[in-house]
Amino acid sequence: MTEAITGLDLVEWQLRVAAGEPLPFAQEDLRWQGHAVEARIYAENPQRGFLPSTGRLLCFDVPDGVRVDSGVEAGDAVTVHYDPMLAKVIAHGDDRTAAVAALDGALADLAIAGVAHNVAFLRRVLADERFRRGDYTTHLIDEAGPALLLETAAADWICAALALRAASAGEGAWGVADGFRLNQPSAFAVTLTADDEARMVSISGAAASVDGDDHGLADVAVAPGRVRCRIDDATVTARTLVTGDAVFVMRGGGTVRFATPVLDVAALAEAAGGAQRIVAPMPGQVIRVAVAPGDAVRAGQILVVVEAMKMEHSVTAPRDGIVAALACAEGDRVEDGMELVTLEA
Repeated sequence: MTEAITGLDLVEWQLRVAAGEPLPFAQEDLRWQGHAVEARIYAENPQRGFLPSTGRLLCFDVPDGVRVDSGVEAGDAVTVHYDPMLAKVIAHGDDRTAAVAALDGALADLAIAGVAHNVAFLRRVLADERFRRGDYTTHLIDEAGPALLLETAAADWICAALALRAASAGEGAWGVADGFRLNQPSAFAVTLTADDEARMVSISGAAASVDGDDHGLADVAVAPGRVRCRIDDATVTARTLVTGDAVFVMRGGGTVRFATPVLDVAALAEAAGGAQRIVAPMPGQVIRVAVAPGDAVRAGQILVVVEAMKMEHSVTAPRDGIVAALACAEGDRVEDGMELVTLEA
């Protein structure tokens, strides 16, 4: 930000001074021009208490018109071994209002898929009136609470279904998996899951439904990686990425990962028996196992402690129960979603 408002390359002058060169200017020669604001993009999940997120960057597109300092690109892996910061985005303007607006526009154009990130959260901070006035403290996040968190809108679910429908279509009319029937509009339905919430999404003619909540749908245009449509008279544009088990919808800087249906026979069997699998909240290393098979535990009791990115995270019992089995030991490396403990009623 200092470079943005002074026009000086600080790293260049550090190197020149280290080489013995004198500075060709004095303090009184420096002039500030305008205002600059920086946002730090992290692979973390604000919805889950800002837990670090790891994985492979399937998409990492940055905007033009602002300075972006980053050491990653699409295809790179975000691991537990390093700080999860992905980039710094610096915007400059004639004053604070202009700089904040430029930064917000840049964040809206960011497209990231493969890991959870804080871009939508940062945009909501920028939109907060206290931040815009400069009248805020370090308590802003606590005071604003859930208002700063990304909400999965009906448009996101519908865009995911439209992208999946297009991806499932084969060559020619006979390859379209839309339940063709005579004298009836084509229909497509799928159950998607986002943030542990499952919903049935259906597309039929000029209508879309999300768990029975109907919406008007028109002007649908789906191209590889893009969805554009009108939902309830509002134009919606999103970037999409369909993988083997998920659909990513990137819209306005935010990213929602929708899991597609996968039959898990083991999970069905455990559900039938009243068992519950407790899984790792992130990749990391197990540094403590606090229970043993047969132990009775109470809701909130620590089961396992996982260390990741220089932080310790306690995995607790979601309810009272009996530890039926342990799937990990101290020192084990675990991945996000890997089973740690089986809990029985």
